[in-house]
Amino acid sequence: MRQLKDQNTKWFPTRVTSHYSLLQSTLTPKVLVSTAKSFGYNSVALTDYASVSGAVQFIKACKKEEIKGIIGCEIPVENYGGTIIVLCKNKEAWVKLLKIVSICNKHEGFIFPSESLSIIDGDFFVIDGYIGSRLFYHMVEDPACIHNAGTEEEAVACLDNTNQDLVIQKINDYINLFGENYFLELNRINGKEFPSSNAVSDYLSQIATDINFSNLVAGCPINYAKPEDAVDHRLLLSSKMKVTSSNAEKGLLKEDFYKFTKFFKSNLYCFPDQENIQKLYEPNLIENVGKIDEQCESYDILSAPLLPVFDCPGGLSQIEYLKQLCREGWKNKLIPQGVVKTEEKSIEYRDRVLSELKIIEEANLAGYFLIVADYVNKFRDNGRLIGPGRGCFLPDTRIKMSDGTYTPIISIEIGDKVIDAYGKPQEVYDKLEYDVDEDIIELEFENGKIVRCTQDHKFLTNNRGWVEAKDLNDEDDVVEV
Repeated sequence: MRQLKDQNTKWFPTRVTSHYSLLQSTLTPKVLVSTAKSFGYNSVALTDYASVSGAVQFIKACKKEEIKGIIGCEIPVENYGGTIIVLCKNKEAWVKLLKIVSICNKHEGFIFPSESLSIIDGDFFVIDGYIGSRLFYHMVEDPACIHNAGTEEEAVACLDNTNQDLVIQKINDYINLFGENYFLELNRINGKEFPSSNAVSDYLSQIATDINFSNLVAGCPINYAKPEDAVDHRLLLSSKMKVTSSNAEKGLLKEDFYKFTKFFKSNLYCFPDQENIQKLYEPNLIENVGKIDEQCESYDILSAPLLPVFDCPGGLSQIEYLKQLCREGWKNKLIPQGVVKTEEKSIEYRDRVLSELKIIEEANLAGYFLIVADYVNKFRDNGRLIGPGRGCFLPDTRIKMSDGTYTPIISIEIGDKVIDAYGKPQEVYDKLEYDVDEDIIELEFENGKIVRCTQDHKFLTNNRGWVEAKDLNDEDDVVEV
């Protein structure tokens, strides 16, 4: 185990992303914590992108490894682009963070509205200034220039036109908003392979000196455990860019994917050796991270699920209303469909329903099932597909392409365009293949075309909407296949 030379210095990773930031990290909370422990850290933070989905697993892993877990989040803020990192000082901050993430999820692109920043109060630490941060987008006119710079000199040139007065103004605005809890991160870990890191860090360091701002921290963004994991991480990013790994360079030119360039230049977005931290950063930057660690309390977020109360009609309790829905389902679905034709079947289904309702009541989860049912009914009322959608075609099934030709599904490649059930062209983003050991159904249509598929494959009909293959009949008017 690699320990700090100075045991009184408590540096820990303040910016770590897990696989709960979809397609951005290969780290599970368990691996994240065990790796941090193996490097001798006494603390580690989890800062997923607009999500706290991994927080419970993270804290459980921290308890098992006897390491301090600090919950945080990378919050994308509207206006100017960029994100800020927030770290919870205490349990009160954790409760507020749940609200912050909920607000993010209400907005397209998970953007947090600037006018709501006041909720990030003294219970949080705020870290800014890293490449991709909110302040970063005030520092550069062309963000892609920084990401694509091949040398530190080229990166410095990207910063030459920066309006330093504006950057200083923004730093002061954030100091006024967040007070002494506002920190700027310098990142020198990736400087050799991604020299823009050093250029941006030097730029921020000089401004901090000019304005006598001392809240600088030694940073290290972490997206995977070890350098050799960079390959797997790049595969994730290729999937996010919807290109094959061999075409990743082309993907970086699409949309705003240039921000992933740094991950293809450096394989050091992983846990660093603490001795390397000591070599790369001034002592005060490491000490500032230690101050953050000292002020973040240890607290427990593990408890029974806290579900919103479902508003039931007629003053019924949640379990009473769930039982009522079950009775209605029995009367309107099971009996008309002939499922409970015999007394024996009736007893079998009754005992099963009563048994499951008892378990649900004892676990106090009636509200959960009512909420799920409410979502399902809403989707169904809006014509959306409900239930399993795994149905498969056989490899030789011919699919209509956007140019009007038909191609066997096995020959279709990612990037090809096919016609969907609604007659619209759609680009193929991925191909999935399954080994199935089940009955295959063969459908013959009036135009002579024969389609073979699994029984649960859904077809769009003009008379009954989406219908599974096994339930189609001669009267169904299936949309062109």
